[in-house]
Amino acid sequence: MDRSIAAIVVMVTVLASALVSGAGLGPAPRTAVTITLYGDTNQGWGFTDTTITTPGPTITVNQSDSVTINLYSVGGKHNWFADYNGNGQPDAGEPISPDFDTGTPGTLTFDATTAGSFTYYCDYHSSKMYGTFVVQATSTNTPPTATLSMPDGAQHWTGGTMHRIWWNMSDAEDANAALTVFLNYTSAGGSGAIAGPLPGTPNPISFDWTVASLDAGDVVVNLTVVDSAGLRGWADASVPVVDSTPPVVAGGSPARPGPLACKKSRAAAGSPAHSLGTRPSTP
Repeated sequence: MDRSIAAIVVMVTVLASALVSGAGLGPAPRTAVTITLYGDTNQGWGFTDTTITTPGPTITVNQSDSVTINLYSVGGKHNWFADYNGNGQPDAGEPISPDFDTGTPGTLTFDATTAGSFTYYCDYHSSKMYGTFVVQATSTNTPPTATLSMPDGAQHWTGGTMHRIWWNMSDAEDANAALTVFLNYTSAGGSGAIAGPLPGTPNPISFDWTVASLDAGDVVVNLTVVDSAGLRGWADASVPVVDSTPPVVAGGSPARPGPLACKKSRAAAGSPAHSLGTRPSTP
């Protein structure tokens, strides 16, 4: 291989590792990393055929990377393996390359799933051909947690009236101030937003909701909390009844008397004949 090409490969590999190392709060994405190594029986390993040393260069990747090692021999038959358990020999579960020789390169591709610092070897010439293989653990981010304490599943709310929603939230990596909150409701009679985005505040947290004007027996209030890495946690709580229809009086008993009945009642109460409008007789 041309030395300038090998140098470019090494530079790309180092740059890829640097970018993944600064990947932020979320787990590092699966990245394809390519490494070129030259091996010599008496000199060891090197990224180029003129920089071979004992011990060989330190190889650093990130956990979950897909690692491809292109292997070239400057002299002799070799292989390459990562000694995860430290016993100085290749074992099941450890990446090991096929043999390669002068004029017959070898290639090994594996996933760097085990984090830690290990030694890599040529199994044929382990006293000279070894170096350090580092798999950096990626940072992990867990979703936030959220709990609703009100509503609690026992409410009968009237549409158009105000009711207070209460909740608590937390995140292992972020303070509440770095969290963002969204409140929504769903039902067969209609769905929509209650509020959001809302900034995170200390627990317990509340929001006054003017309940939607609908009639439903299946309203669910949803609380969704989003952390700085975009991971979400949520909680749901039901409101068994939301009633927005006022009552209607269809009738009553006894029936209310009409105006004519009232007039007759007052007339019947007077005993003198003239009270009914008759003219008194003349003697």
